[in-house]
Amino acid sequence: MQGVTEFLPVSSTGHLGLGWAGMSLLGLELPPAGDQQLIDIGLHVGTLGAVMVYFFRDIVHLAGGGWALFTPQQGRQDPRSRLFIHLVIASVPAFIAGVIIADFREAYKNDLALIAATTLIFGILLWISDRFFRSNRSLRHLSVAGAIFVGLMQCLALIPGVSRSGITITAGRFLGLERPQAVRFSMLLSIPLILGAGLYGTVELAGQGTLALGRTTALAALIAFICALSAIHVLMILSRRVNFLPFVLYRLFLGILIYAALIFDWLPNA
Repeated sequence: MQGVTEFLPVSSTGHLGLGWAGMSLLGLELPPAGDQQLIDIGLHVGTLGAVMVYFFRDIVHLAGGGWALFTPQQGRQDPRSRLFIHLVIASVPAFIAGVIIADFREAYKNDLALIAATTLIFGILLWISDRFFRSNRSLRHLSVAGAIFVGLMQCLALIPGVSRSGITITAGRFLGLERPQAVRFSMLLSIPLILGAGLYGTVELAGQGTLALGRTTALAALIAFICALSAIHVLMILSRRVNFLPFVLYRLFLGILIYAALIFDWLPNA
């Protein structure tokens, strides 16, 4: 679930919440909440590996752009440096917001009622941005103000069910980025955020010293890596051929289905 949904605009956190609820409904023994969090972080590390493999060439170019900032010959005139700066700028708000609302996110990350609401609301927002805003701009047209806007919008992804990729793609479309360009920026923007969460999770996992949990997390990360690599490839192809309406319809269907499951007590809420 994590590997397939992390980079699709459908919310991996929401699907993980559904996964834990489904396991509980089936009577399977769930790990403690703290272990669930570490497994979730391990899953994100697996998807981080996928995006770094798929966009390896872009990452090399970005590294060159970062290095160019310290060379007087190129500096900020280098297009790679401009993209590097924009990614840094867009990443900062989410890091700050993540610290501020960490307790809220932990308390509500599996709240199915919240996930249903955000799945519906931000699915509609994705449709509006994809349907009514011009899409003739590339990443070289992205301004500092645009990067800040995307970064602020990414903070909303800390709310379960919003979808980090979904909200950053939505922001890119609001700015007039072409679909493939909006998807590419969203993918690259995932790297610093997931990396930060992964480092935190690794420290926590090492502190627990639980070998069984480490093996479980490693296996989950490997599966997520394989699935995410395929999902990224599919999304990049779709972004060049079709609009985001299929993902919007899926979000609407899923949100309504979750509400129905809660109303009829088919799924236990967090």
